[in-house]
Amino acid sequence: MFQFFITILVAALMLDVLTACGGGGSGDSNNSPSVSYTLSTMQGAWIFYEDGDNSKGTYFVFNGGGASTHSSAFYPSESGFTYSVTATGLFTCSYGDTTLMVVQLSSATGGTATAESPRAGTLTKITDLSRAEGVWSGTLALSPDRAVTVEVDGQGTVIDSSGFAGPVTGRMFANGSGGTVLGLRMGEVGKLNTIAISGVRSGDTFTGSILTDSDDDPIAVTLTWGARYTLATMERPWIFYTNGEANRGTYFVFDGNGSSTHSSAFFPNQAGFSYTVSPSGLFTCSYGGTTLITAQLSSATSGASTAGSPLNATLTKVADVSRGVGIWSGTLPLFPDREVTVEVDANGVVTAVPELAGPVTGRMYVDVGGGTVLGLRTGETGGDGKYNTIAIPRVIDAGTLYGNFSSDSDDDPIPVILEFSEPG
Repeated sequence: MFQFFITILVAALMLDVLTACGGGGSGDSNNSPSVSYTLSTMQGAWIFYEDGDNSKGTYFVFNGGGASTHSSAFYPSESGFTYSVTATGLFTCSYGDTTLMVVQLSSATGGTATAESPRAGTLTKITDLSRAEGVWSGTLALSPDRAVTVEVDGQGTVIDSSGFAGPVTGRMFANGSGGTVLGLRMGEVGKLNTIAISGVRSGDTFTGSILTDSDDDPIAVTLTWGARYTLATMERPWIFYTNGEANRGTYFVFDGNGSSTHSSAFFPNQAGFSYTVSPSGLFTCSYGGTTLITAQLSSATSGASTAGSPLNATLTKVADVSRGVGIWSGTLPLFPDREVTVEVDANGVVTAVPELAGPVTGRMYVDVGGGTVLGLRTGETGGDGKYNTIAIPRVIDAGTLYGNFSSDSDDDPIPVILEFSEPG
């Protein structure tokens, strides 16, 4: 009798477990544990696909508090959309008093328009904002045709463009199946003030249709992807500021193909540095097999080292190589001290230092904030050869270089002053 009671008890417990799990079959997603939805569920970028068509999308960026911040929809204000969400996931989006869509969320990342919705379709959250990152180029048939480029960053923001009247703002987002939307607001007159391009990306090609703020029929268009950053991005001189300090700069001149040509760093071969750049701007510079720095470019002219980089530094591209042109005179703490004149041409190249043993080569670069680096390689043999390579970084102020003299040694930097004078 006791054994029979135990058997019944175990069976009852098993029935409770199966009931809680939705039965003993394969399961149904509708019986999964309930999710409570809130306004914050909608925070981020979403694309509404008309009739569920992957090529007919409109994006909305919601703030998590019941309003929009950006949209490719043709309404006067991108931030004029409002929304509500019930605890069971009934999402409603409106503009003013007009309801645009009613969607039943099936998860925190998607849902389907209800029968009551003014528009049929599906709503998908964009979980990877960087899918459209890159430089998109093509020709738009906009009477007359025009060649355009649009640069999109890793957050889906349009950060640069050509071929449009400015100012230009916009976003570009894509889902995991290639459904893509580019929305632009710009300084064009009339219906071209706002355009949306919706379509599908396949590989490096985005094929879609241009919609304008008018009743015009959609216009077919193809845009081609290119990386935001390539080896060529690094071409020309750059100054790396250790710990971001203007008085601790080192210049590198990169060839645009993965190698250096000149540097003020204390390594035997100025052309021995190599570098890589990922399409998203992850930059790595090495000497031999040793990584010197890894950095994330924030633009084509600047960047900063990443966590774990051997060197902590900010990177600045030298926009004007002629800022140091002229003759710089002062005393260098050689062995013994020596008065020198350093002649620099309009390309930043040191053309002569008559007071130093030759051959003498070098560069001098100045960035827009005055951060300066003078690097010299000489034929000097004094000081056990440590003066063979000299670097003087710091800043220029009103025609005076207040520098820190360093040689290829463990000696502490020595303050020096070089005064500017016009050549000739």
